[in-house]
Amino acid sequence: MKYLVIWKSIAFPDMDLQTCVEADNADAAQVKAEAEAPEDFKAVYYVKEVPKYE
Repeated sequence: MKYLVIWKSIAFPDMDLQTCVEADNADAAQVKAEAEAPEDFKAVYYVKEVPKYE
């Protein structure tokens, strides 16, 4: 299944980013997205939510 990972900016609240991840469930999608994201990116963004993408 595909999940939409919505990243929220720590510094700029209006600058959310979205990525699409294939995983078995939302928790696995979040783990996969965080594992693939560079450390510099994760210093500025965090995962806000992970809805199913259809």
